[in-house]
Amino acid sequence: MPPKGQAKADKGQKKLLEKQKQKLIEDKTFGLKNKNKSKSVQKYIKSITSQVHGGKCSQINNEAKIAQSKEEKKKQMQQQALLASIFKGTENIKKVSIEDTKKFDPTTIKAEQKIDLYIDQRDQKVNNSGQLKNPLAAEPTIFSTDIICKFFLEAVEKKQYGWFWVCPQGGDTCKYRHCLPKGYILKDDTEYEQINAGDEETIEEKIERERLELPGPGTPVTFDTFMKWKAKKDEEKKTEKDNKVAELKIRGKNFMSGKDLFVYDPSLFVDDEDAIEEDSYEREEDILSDYDEIKTEIEEQSCLDIDKNNIQDIQINESIFQNDVELPEDE
Repeated sequence: MPPKGQAKADKGQKKLLEKQKQKLIEDKTFGLKNKNKSKSVQKYIKSITSQVHGGKCSQINNEAKIAQSKEEKKKQMQQQALLASIFKGTENIKKVSIEDTKKFDPTTIKAEQKIDLYIDQRDQKVNNSGQLKNPLAAEPTIFSTDIICKFFLEAVEKKQYGWFWVCPQGGDTCKYRHCLPKGYILKDDTEYEQINAGDEETIEEKIERERLELPGPGTPVTFDTFMKWKAKKDEEKKTEKDNKVAELKIRGKNFMSGKDLFVYDPSLFVDDEDAIEEDSYEREEDILSDYDEIKTEIEEQSCLDIDKNNIQDIQINESIFQNDVELPEDE
C-alpha cells in the first residue's frame, strides 16, 4: 500500500491532468457547440474529446509534462526566495579577524586537566550545596593518619593514577592519604637520565672493575709478559700448521681443498666487498704462492720418505768421467 502523502500527490496530479485536457478540448472546440449543432460538428467534437481522454494524442501528454515541470520550478523558486529572506541579514555580520582570536594551545588545556598529585582529590568532591560528598570528615584536610596509601604510590609509579582511578582499598572511604607529601619531587625517566649523565662509568673504570672480579691470583700484564705470551701463541700456531701438513701427507693429498685452506689460514680469502680494491690482485698472488709453497713442502717430505737402503744400493760408474780433460769454451 503506497504512503498517504504519495497517494495525495498522485490524486492532485491526476486532477491537474484532467483540467489540462478539458482546457485543451475547449480550445479546439471553441464556439462549435452553441453555433452549429449539425451532425458533422458534433462528430468532430466527439472525436476530439475521445482523443484527449483516450490518451492517443502525444501532444496532450507533452503539454501536461511541461506544465508539471513548470509547477515544480515555481515551488523551488518560492522555497529559495523564502530562505534568502531568512538569511539575508547574516551577510552583513562583521567577521572576526584571525589576529584578534585567541589561539588555541592544546598544551595549556592538557596542563589544566592534569590531575594534581599533591592534593587529595577527595577534598575536591563537593556537591551542589557546598558540602563534602565524602563523609570522611567535616574538615577535608584532616585524616585519621598521614600515611600514604601503598596502592596510590603504586599507581603513580606505573603512571596509572588519574581522574578515574579508584583505590582498591575501599575507594573514597580509604583512611590513608591519596596525595604526595609537600616537597616530594617526582622524577621521571628523562630527568633521572639527565641527573645521572655525569655518573657513567668510563672504559678504564670498567676494565679495572672486571679485572678485580677475576678469580684467584693472576699474572700482571706487562710488556715482557705480553711478549712471552705472543711468542707462545706463535709457536702454537706453527705447530698447528706442521700438524696440518702432516695430516695431509698421511691422507695422500698433494693439494688442499677450499675448506682445508680456509681452516689453515682464513686471511687468504678475500671478501666480496674487497674484490674491487687495488690490493685484491696482490692478495690473489699471495694465495697462489702460499699454495705452491705448501704443495712443494708436501712433495719434498714425500721424497724424503724413500727407503735410504735403496739409495745406498745405487752404484756409480766412475769410468765415464775422464780426468784432466778440458772442455772447449764457448766463444
